[in-house]
Amino acid sequence: MKIAVVAPPWLAVPPPAYGGTEAVVDVLASGLAALGHDVLLICHPDSTCAVERRSVVPAADAVPMGRASIELEHAIGAYRLAAAAGVDVVSDHTIGGVVHSAAHPELAVVATNHNPFSRTRQSIYSTLAGRGAIVAISHSHARSTSLPVAAVIHHGLDVDTFPAGEGSGGYLAMLTRMSPDKGIEQAISIARAAGVALRIAAKVSAGLEQAYFDDCVRPRLGSGIEFLGEVDATGKRELLAGALALLNPIQWDEPFGMAMLESLACGTPVIATPRGAAPEIIDTGHNGILAAEQPALVFGVTSFTVTRAGWAADIWVENTSKVGWEVGDPRAADRAFGVLLFPNDDLDELERRNRSGDLPAIRHATTYNPALPLVLRPGKTWKGTISAPGALAGGLWVRLSFGPFASVGDPPDGVASPVVWFTDHAYHLEEVEAAPA
Repeated sequence: MKIAVVAPPWLAVPPPAYGGTEAVVDVLASGLAALGHDVLLICHPDSTCAVERRSVVPAADAVPMGRASIELEHAIGAYRLAAAAGVDVVSDHTIGGVVHSAAHPELAVVATNHNPFSRTRQSIYSTLAGRGAIVAISHSHARSTSLPVAAVIHHGLDVDTFPAGEGSGGYLAMLTRMSPDKGIEQAISIARAAGVALRIAAKVSAGLEQAYFDDCVRPRLGSGIEFLGEVDATGKRELLAGALALLNPIQWDEPFGMAMLESLACGTPVIATPRGAAPEIIDTGHNGILAAEQPALVFGVTSFTVTRAGWAADIWVENTSKVGWEVGDPRAADRAFGVLLFPNDDLDELERRNRSGDLPAIRHATTYNPALPLVLRPGKTWKGTISAPGALAGGLWVRLSFGPFASVGDPPDGVASPVVWFTDHAYHLEEVEAAPA
């Protein structure tokens, strides 16, 4: 069969760095050729995919990306080339081609949508009704449209081009573009809560993406959070192979998510939110973890020390939500900022006693350095030391308690209660550092 594959005009196939659609088209065209098909790839002139290639738009005119006039010029030229070559079918991966294909009723068209079925794309792809086939890239993607979807075809890749990694770098990785819906801020919070370094490889386009990076991401870099910029194909493979896991806490229903597939090809597990196509790619406990949204507040303990003079804890709490959380007076009777003593470390007992209101009396912290704010604002973190004098009886188990925090107004989406408090894991007093008298 003779097949014309129409790629977008903006980037080379395969792409030198970021370019999910172009990477998929490269594997598709090469794979079809390997199966014995006669493939004509119509693409960016700098492409190196090992099939017959033709171009319409000069490379210099493919920048900046997204101009409708260039997209249409590319589509018109691509369909003329396909018709002249006498192809049996056109595999179209562009928007302009879908519209222009009506001018060539003699060509069979299979159009793959690599983007959400937005109002605009719904309108464009509806023009294929009765004369072409629409392909979605995940079942989640297909469910998001009322248009008839002929097939769901997940993206593929050549696993032989990805090295097997062992996570020897000891860091978490993120491979993305600089957009709030990609979950970059959430990934930073997850890495900090876990106490593991994070390396972020991301393309940053001028305009909104650059502004988001400057305002929301750059201020949170440092202390183990590193921004690598956009990496090339070799750098991407090295990043993924060396990572303990890929973080992909997406905040939207992404149609696919090529970075997850690339990570798995290196043997690197993926930690993702269960949105979009992620549940079709990640099998919790087998190749990664699907977890709920990042909590509104994240709590951590970096050290806890008990001496004969008293106790002290270095702790932090971060507000990852878009609402404020009221702290109030931490020494008030209805507050639980301090320690609780238990006869054992049984978590079930803790939950039972919490439900029944039978928790032991709180031993409040008396010193906060620096002082806790009255309200922890969105995106802010409090780090400090809480402490209190007085010996704690040996042989018992102690848990740090921190809270409650009350949301200012309605709690954010996904948070069931307007009140949040934290209890750290149990420390056995005989095992905690003790200073001499």
